[in-house]
Amino acid sequence: MLNCCACRKKVSECFGERKAIRLYDYLGYTYPEIIHHQKAMIAFGLILQEEIIGAEALSKKLQLRESDRLRSFVDILCNNNIVLTRGRGRGTKYFINPTLISNSKANIRTTLKTIEPYRLKELIKQDLKYHPKSLMSEMSQRLPDVALGELRRHVRKMVTEGELTSEGGRKYRRYSLP
Repeated sequence: MLNCCACRKKVSECFGERKAIRLYDYLGYTYPEIIHHQKAMIAFGLILQEEIIGAEALSKKLQLRESDRLRSFVDILCNNNIVLTRGRGRGTKYFINPTLISNSKANIRTTLKTIEPYRLKELIKQDLKYHPKSLMSEMSQRLPDVALGELRRHVRKMVTEGELTSEGGRKYRRYSLP
């Protein structure tokens, strides 16, 4: 059983006591060497709480001055495939491996925060099929789990690639399928 009370308490507030304890216990049973790595457990708790978090945001939460120091917190988690990454450098995003969550049998609510980019594109297309000529804010309301910045980035990329069309000015630009 895991003895890192600070991490456990912080995450259990977010997910509920049983779910967090089940995940931590599974982690302790499967990867016993990580339990004693306090930095890794703190990072694991923060990543689990946020579901997906960027390198800069994680550094801020850990109150680190340089991003090089972040490696000492997350390297052991990444090397053991407990935490997966997306992106490189300052744009790296960390999230908990979904197989770890499913193997622990923790009943954690599913969200769209960690959705893969190709699935997000299809979700945007599906949304615009049902709601053509939508504003970015309207799409964001219909897809509340997707971060607004990520939604904007994907929609703009899809417009430049010709997958979507846009009309209107900068502020009230409407998007639809071609």
